[in-house]
Amino acid sequence: MPSSFQPQLDSFQTLGYCLFPRVVPASLLADLRRSAELAREIAHRLRGPDAQRLQPLSAHLAPADMRPLEDLYALPNLRAALAAILPPSHRLNVATIGVLFEPSQKPYTTHWHRDARDVKDPQRLAAWESTQNNPDCWNQMNLPLYEDTCTWVVPASHNRPDSPGEAAWLASQDLPDPRPAPTTDEEREHRSLDNVRAMPGGQRVVLDAGDLLLYRNTLWHLGNYTPYKRRATLHDNPMSPEALKLGGEALAKR
Repeated sequence: MPSSFQPQLDSFQTLGYCLFPRVVPASLLADLRRSAELAREIAHRLRGPDAQRLQPLSAHLAPADMRPLEDLYALPNLRAALAAILPPSHRLNVATIGVLFEPSQKPYTTHWHRDARDVKDPQRLAAWESTQNNPDCWNQMNLPLYEDTCTWVVPASHNRPDSPGEAAWLASQDLPDPRPAPTTDEEREHRSLDNVRAMPGGQRVVLDAGDLLLYRNTLWHLGNYTPYKRRATLHDNPMSPEALKLGGEALAKR
């Protein structure tokens, strides 16, 4: 492993995520943006103006519009970064890549979550916990084509059970919200930030265009979105087919 990647490896193992700055050259960034804007038009046509994602892009874009994504996955520095952090079994498959967007009309936030964990089903939860610390499973990457401040995480939550504060937050989600429903976009924006900041230890991840965020999706995380912050962030799971199958079996186990 190149010694220059040691800080990222330490961060990934300790905090559950790491950042590689400016992985994408400016010339490729322009081509990727063009493909992403085509995907945005398709997502809005299929799913409405507040569509959050289109994935996989290979099911919607013409081969010529997929070519910048193929060029992205061929970048030596991208491959070197992933190879320095992930197990040798990981794979990049351009056929699975997607793109995440901002809403066009209304601000909103996802719930704080650990991907694919089902706390209400004991058997599925046990299966998820059995793979939580498997380094082959549950790896994701975000690569923003514009500045991206949407992602929040709870650092170092990826490889442990819920803390008392996190468990209390989770229990609070079953209680009705006594506050009046927001009626304006500004009230919705503030309510979203209230929900974001209610999780103990939550921190915002700031990404510039062309950066690479690699993270364990067993980490507590969420996305918080507003229409006035443009977003087109490429998203994928750099894992082996075997790891994807193992994760799927853990989710489906009864």
